[in-house]
Order: sequence, then structure tokens, then C-alpha cells
Amino acid sequence: MKRNHISSLENSEKKSADQDPQFDIVRPEKRFVRYREGAELYGMSLKTFERLAREAKATYKVGRMVLVNCRYFEEYLEQFRVE
Repeated sequence: MKRNHISSLENSEKKSADQDPQFDIVRPEKRFVRYREGAELYGMSLKTFERLAREAKATYKVGRMVLVNCRYFEEYLEQFRVE
């Protein structure tokens, strides 16, 4: 019984995160993504995503793995918004 309640809470949280009016794109469920996953998520080339993530200072190196903080990346990306 508890499992169903938890699942419904998780689903409601996901819906509210996906419908965030501040962002035009669907927010990822993860806070951090790797370069390849981020490039696919944001629909850009791998090199472009890597460059923008570094410029946004949204990268974290853990051993040989690099993670990108999606929140910082999106805040930086908002600077390029065309009105």
C-alpha cells in the first residue's frame, strides 16, 4: 500500500517539474547528466554542448567522468534568448 502512495507522489512531482513555466523545454528528471546525454536532451551536437557547459561553469569532474549540472546550464542558456 505504501508503494502506491509513494509512486503517486513521485508522478505528481514529475508532472510539476515538467510543467515549469519558467522553461520552454522539458526539465530533465536528473540534476546531472553526462555530455552525450545532455547533447541528446538539448538537441545539439556533442561539441557544442561541451563548450556551452564549460562556459556556463556547470561541469563537475569526478575521476574521469564529467557531469553537467542541468540547472546551471539552463540558466546560462537563457542568456541567449531571442525576444
